[in-house]
Amino acid sequence: MTRRKGLPVFLLIVLALVSYQFGADLTQLSKDIAGRIASRRPRPESIRVLTCGTPGAHQSKLRQVRQILEQELRRRRLNLVEEAAALTVTLSFGEGLKGRILIAEVNALEQRDLDAKDIIIVPIPAEAPSRGISFQKSLLWRQNQPILDFVVQGDRLWILSPRRISALENIEHGWKERTGWDLENVEHVQRDPRGRLFVDSTGLRAFLPGVQCEGNAEPGSRVTCSTTDRGFPATPSDPTLATIRLAPGRNYFDQLRTSRGLVRDLPSFYTVAVVSGPGGPVWALSDLGRRTRIYNSTFSEIGQASGWTSELASAELGECGSWILAGTENGDGQEGLQAFQWIGDRPVAGGERLELDGVVTALWPDGGNRVRLVERNLESGGYAAWSVTLICVN
Repeated sequence: MTRRKGLPVFLLIVLALVSYQFGADLTQLSKDIAGRIASRRPRPESIRVLTCGTPGAHQSKLRQVRQILEQELRRRRLNLVEEAAALTVTLSFGEGLKGRILIAEVNALEQRDLDAKDIIIVPIPAEAPSRGISFQKSLLWRQNQPILDFVVQGDRLWILSPRRISALENIEHGWKERTGWDLENVEHVQRDPRGRLFVDSTGLRAFLPGVQCEGNAEPGSRVTCSTTDRGFPATPSDPTLATIRLAPGRNYFDQLRTSRGLVRDLPSFYTVAVVSGPGGPVWALSDLGRRTRIYNSTFSEIGQASGWTSELASAELGECGSWILAGTENGDGQEGLQAFQWIGDRPVAGGERLELDGVVTALWPDGGNRVRLVERNLESGGYAAWSVTLICVN
């Protein structure tokens, strides 16, 4: 392949990074880049190293790459300068078929032909979580009406449907409805309704788009509903961490508010999961375009996850760390659940996928190592409430 006269020559050194690993692997990659540059003939007299990319998300990582590369170039007695006339190495991150890639683009001023040896691909194996996850799935209840959320406490089970809360009791032959409440002021039910249910020692609270219902959880008590634009806790284990607000009359959320106030410039989202990261909380939001956007503790976007459905939940497993549980699809369109752990700058799958018989319509954290799963059977149209426990394995 011959370059057209008058255009600079580009040497692309592409290093496949399934996940960013900024340790010994990065040093070796930098040595490979520096060695390739130092072996050019004629040997370059001076070199300038630049970084290219949007401010914020990955700039700090690119600066780390640049520092190590410059050290390797100096070790080879190459002169580093800032002049534009020097041979210029521009570093950037991109997306490859199997994950992110690091690109080193070398712009030479001399004119010569490009050939295959100027493109180097060095695969880097992905780092897996130190421990994996297995699933234990327990069926609690089936019904024909949609199940928006549920709470199980000992021998009691509460089910939230679009217009009703049912209280069930565990008897010898399984769950049986003990009492229930028809919800008032819930006039409009969406085609894909969403809601959340909380039950504690103070009573029960149910959240539907633009409506909040409260009452005592005992038989014979009254549950009252009223319109509201207030949010509800994003995570039951830490109600003070953040609240999320269902858009009035819609089945998605339009606000996320932390103790510091309303988080601005976020897209509307179906679900949110938050896990512990090295620099603080890591937030995963499933937007209306079915993209999962990843944010750091200051809500700067640091990446996106692909291949996930709109359902997410988080789980904390103590020594086994924090995990995001996401709905995923296989090549045949069958849905399942996959656990991901935040490693470096991206979520990495740990353990086997939990295959499902239907589609996920709700997935909520249940505190600790459990999540609540609602699955719809596409053949019967019925709904099933499952308690899913995540188990840490070696």
